[in-house]
Amino acid sequence: MRKCGPVDCNTHSRKLVSMVFSRKKREIESSRKIQTSSVRSTLSSHASGHPPGKHSKLNWAYWSLPLLLTCVQYWVTATSMHEIRYEELAESVRNVFWLSHRTVYDGVSSNVGWYGLLLFVYQLFGFSLFSAKFVKLGLYLIGITCAADILRCCMDVRTAIVPLIAIGLSPTLLYMGSVQTGIGVDLPYAAISLWLVLSVRPDAHSPLEL
Repeated sequence: MRKCGPVDCNTHSRKLVSMVFSRKKREIESSRKIQTSSVRSTLSSHASGHPPGKHSKLNWAYWSLPLLLTCVQYWVTATSMHEIRYEELAESVRNVFWLSHRTVYDGVSSNVGWYGLLLFVYQLFGFSLFSAKFVKLGLYLIGITCAADILRCCMDVRTAIVPLIAIGLSPTLLYMGSVQTGIGVDLPYAAISLWLVLSVRPDAHSPLEL
């Protein structure tokens, strides 16, 4: 067995000491990072102005807003069930009937996306004179929920409540959601499509980052 000289032994001992010091340094840095992240989270919760329990209640109240707004839309829809207009009959009954025979009534009746959705619902659940109103109500619920999620990704909960209520209680949106025509169906479709696009990019915190 070969004995190491004084120079070799000193070099080997220096390497061991440097390895031990580097390992200890990494452990200290990792512990400091953990402490810093915990301190930052604590400071952010204090800076937000409400404790974690209140924050959870605020989140619960925010995510209950789409259901409450849908109840408002249902009330507006229910008040219009005492009558049905000619345009509603054409858009929800006549044009759907012609689409079931793979044709359209005329050149103006070309909203195949709306007629196809109603035809699918009629074949699945059966026909009813006011079924189209409930189809729009379901689209309203899905669309306003997607809009709530998009707003929550863009801003704080307390800030997102205001535009969500403004969108949900829009008189134009409430009126278009109560009639059986195809007007206004592009609005919930737009919210659903934007939510699907954002779900493909989970790292994007805002629609502007697309």
